[in-house]
Amino acid sequence: MIGPKICYLGLPKSGSTSLYNFIPSTSKGHEIDINALINVAYRQEYNGDTSSAISYLKLRYMYYRLEYDICTMFSLFPKSVVDAYTNTHFVSIVREPVEWSFSFINYAAYVSENVKPKSHTLYWDLLPKMLNPSNYAGESSISLDWEKIFESTLDYWLTATLASVSAMATKTSFIVKLSDINDNLDNLNEFLGGNNTIMNAPKFPRLNMSSDRKMCKRAYRLSQNNCTESDYLKRHRALEYYHDMESRIIYNL
Repeated sequence: MIGPKICYLGLPKSGSTSLYNFIPSTSKGHEIDINALINVAYRQEYNGDTSSAISYLKLRYMYYRLEYDICTMFSLFPKSVVDAYTNTHFVSIVREPVEWSFSFINYAAYVSENVKPKSHTLYWDLLPKMLNPSNYAGESSISLDWEKIFESTLDYWLTATLASVSAMATKTSFIVKLSDINDNLDNLNEFLGGNNTIMNAPKFPRLNMSSDRKMCKRAYRLSQNNCTESDYLKRHRALEYYHDMESRIIYNL
């Protein structure tokens, strides 16, 4: 039996930083060893090297010994994470898909302007081409086909969310909509271990949205005008799935 007490298994830009701040423990980690995790996910994706991924995750746990492991890179290969961490309960925070799409695109724009070009290159290679930060550099982003970008982003949201939910199906897990999280603080507290400090928290910490405001304002307004009222967006499968899902705790012993 190996693995942290709690492992986060959700997408980036969905509240992982807030969850980390919410847990009053010294034995916790957020986005630890990102480059190594991306390399492992890349090898698994292109070489089918599942066994190496599982071996790495076990060694990673033995090295860091985190009781609460909150890393959004786990969303790149959730099945391997679940297979490696046999003694773990999983938390997934699910953010509304259109809101997440804007946030993630803004994050890509932030990366294109503020991060060295080679940083986390493999990570972006694992995502749909439409999400690559090079697409959102400067004023050239204004000429993009925003509907295609949002189609690709929502497709990715759905694929990645379904993969995580499926991987957690046989594990004890807490799947919560970000919009519902303040109504589920007692349940979250119980799931995380019943710490009194958490129990007394009036609400979930404010989201870290700093990168959401970095995108070119003109391009951001254009993307909103082109996409938020789009008939395609309104009927996308990701929105249907999100509408139908419920925040829930699944107990599998």
